[in-house]
Amino acid sequence: MVKTNPKIDGSKTSVAALLANMPKTNPVKYTINGTIKIPSWFGLEYHLQGVAPYNGGAQTDTINGCLSASSSAGYFLDFTQSTTASPHVTAVVTPDANYYHAAGIQMLGDVLAVPLESKDSKYAAKVVFYNVERLASPVRLYAQTMPTQPSGSKAAKASATAVTTYTDDKGVEQALLAVYQYDPRHLYFYRAPADQIGNTSSPWVHFATYTGTALDGDQFQSFAMVTQAHAGAADAVYLMGFREDEELHLFNVTVQATSVNVTAFSTYTGWNGSDWRNGVGLQICSPTRLRIFGTANDPSGDSDNYKIEMHVWE
Repeated sequence: MVKTNPKIDGSKTSVAALLANMPKTNPVKYTINGTIKIPSWFGLEYHLQGVAPYNGGAQTDTINGCLSASSSAGYFLDFTQSTTASPHVTAVVTPDANYYHAAGIQMLGDVLAVPLESKDSKYAAKVVFYNVERLASPVRLYAQTMPTQPSGSKAAKASATAVTTYTDDKGVEQALLAVYQYDPRHLYFYRAPADQIGNTSSPWVHFATYTGTALDGDQFQSFAMVTQAHAGAADAVYLMGFREDEELHLFNVTVQATSVNVTAFSTYTGWNGSDWRNGVGLQICSPTRLRIFGTANDPSGDSDNYKIEMHVWE
């Protein structure tokens, strides 16, 4: 099982440069075909939300990954494409029937972190982790329940996840997980030894909560983290926030022992071709290449014979 994503090579390029130079219009269009039944999606609150493409060089010429959705039960589907066939759905997973909303997602190697929200206050928001190295047969690993609120009530929101690895000041490779709560606009940060995230019990420790104002403004639909490596210097962690008005906000993430600071770095506008409210996510193809995936709308067709339009910027 792969448990890391490529880090951007800071000696050759930068996260900011890759985003600035990425064409914002005329993304490549793909149609994902599905015949594995998905929960009914009709209604105002039912929509696609997160896209977690596979990362790494082997995935850069096809589209493979996962897509999350809110529906009568929150679910994610896996899609894959061969070099000779159109992409198609290979699995549909409902992590917990008590949760209607599977929110923004990102993949760290073969590990997928799926945030879930329930309409019933007795079910706390949580993040469920899967091994998706075989897209046709995802394997549930463990779940991480969101912290109880200061009022004593259960956490209701886990609205998106972002995940990466970085080398800390002691030279240890750490995995970093951010869970977004859109009401209020907070980020819960968890840390774990990078080699333990694929186990069958949760290694994640909640060590900091960002409650500042960097995330104010229009609503974010999905997030992603990416690490930029520099020879002889500390890794730099960046957070990308994808807003429903098709703006991409880039933030610096400064990680300390017991705190995390998030500061605005740059904003990228002019994206055209997809409605980011219906699903968006980042692919880290290699140390010098990024792609962004976005769905154009909800699935069309029937629940067991449908199409999903995917757009890819690169």
